[in-house]
Amino acid sequence: MSAFHGRSPVDNDATSALALRLAQWLRNLQRRSAIGHFATLEELTAGAAEAIPGADYVAITVVDRKGGFRTVGATHPCAALMDKIQETRTPWAH
Repeated sequence: MSAFHGRSPVDNDATSALALRLAQWLRNLQRRSAIGHFATLEELTAGAAEAIPGADYVAITVVDRKGGFRTVGATHPCAALMDKIQETRTPWAH
């Protein structure tokens, strides 16, 4: 038995509410597609930081085919710095 004594550590109601909020956001962003992808990423990260409990900073990171990391959107320089740390300090090869 787990340390959670059979209970899930995830609050399903909160998870469902967050998923609904993210879906609504994405629909709104799609409707305003003329704003450009950099502005879209900025809005997406800002909204995620607001919607995810405990998140101070948010970044969207992509990994290329060669294993290189690239931050494509961040709410704060600290989030981009954390991406850099993950890139250089991960236990897997890239």
